[in-house]
Amino acid sequence: DGAERRVRPVPAVAPVSSTQPGIAEIKGPLRASDGTASLEGAWDLLDLSIRTRREGLERTSLVMRGGRFTARGPDFGEVSTASARFEAHVRPSPRHAPEAGALDIIMRSEGAVVPGLDALVGGTEAATLETQLTVTQAAFARSGPPEQELERWRVAGGQVDLVLFALTKGQRRLEAKGQLGLDELRRPAGRIESASAALDGLLGRIVNGTGGLMALLGPRLAQGSREAPANGLKPLPPIRLQDGRLFLGPLPTPGVVLRPLY
Repeated sequence: DGAERRVRPVPAVAPVSSTQPGIAEIKGPLRASDGTASLEGAWDLLDLSIRTRREGLERTSLVMRGGRFTARGPDFGEVSTASARFEAHVRPSPRHAPEAGALDIIMRSEGAVVPGLDALVGGTEAATLETQLTVTQAAFARSGPPEQELERWRVAGGQVDLVLFALTKGQRRLEAKGQLGLDELRRPAGRIESASAALDGLLGRIVNGTGGLMALLGPRLAQGSREAPANGLKPLPPIRLQDGRLFLGPLPTPGVVLRPLY
């Protein structure tokens, strides 16, 4: 609503090939509302490109510069976020057979200002965030209700393989990887391994509080880790989501209950 779209079609003289690119430059501002909550956005540049081939999607890419968004609602008040540059890329995963319906998704945000991030990891610097993941049984998703599509995905054995999550904020760094899905009761389930350096804020206090646990359970935690972290990062106890509970290493987190998503 309120957004203009200018499409630059492929010239008619372009060579014929199996790849069909389409590029759109989208102008703001963006304004959307459901009558209760609202979203406003603006950006300096927003480009969307889609490349297809005879077999289907080859790649979709989105690049945004100078993005600013503000959400307002009675449940959360006013929340604003911004990014100097954001890009996202989606493609069928070449590491999986076509019947797996797997998509590779890569997202990167530079100069990001995210609500609550200063309090969570410390400092006032803008952050760089990068996420690389593969979602199986996703390429053939239909346009049904979200609950129906999630159930279809779960029954088909869909999983999220978190190849990398990386956060850099000044000298602070956090990296994580793992695998997530839904169990038979539609609750989140999986395992995440992470490592960090120079964190403070709330997450830093939690990390420092695990120092005694790491010293006590270090051999068991090391045994459960698939790779030793590099680049000076300190390993953290693995996080497990199992049977509706959240485990930090072998210990359950008191008071945390994972409920069905739908």
